[in-house]
Amino acid sequence: SPALAADFPTPPDSIGTERREGRVYVLHRVEAGQTLYSILRKYRVSMADFKAANPAVSEAVQFEQIVRIPYA
Repeated sequence: SPALAADFPTPPDSIGTERREGRVYVLHRVEAGQTLYSILRKYRVSMADFKAANPAVSEAVQFEQIVRIPYA
């Protein structure tokens, strides 16, 4: 049976997970002082994968913005 998003562990500073088009994403709320690059390092995700998951998000993420992080 297919895994549900709830079957995946949620990182402590994320707000949950989401399943879209057969992939699971961590929903991350940008914290004060965080940059896109610090988020990419934290989750060990490439810029290309981030952009594919967040096509409307610029490289200048905003405080409290919610972004999708592809879950391995």
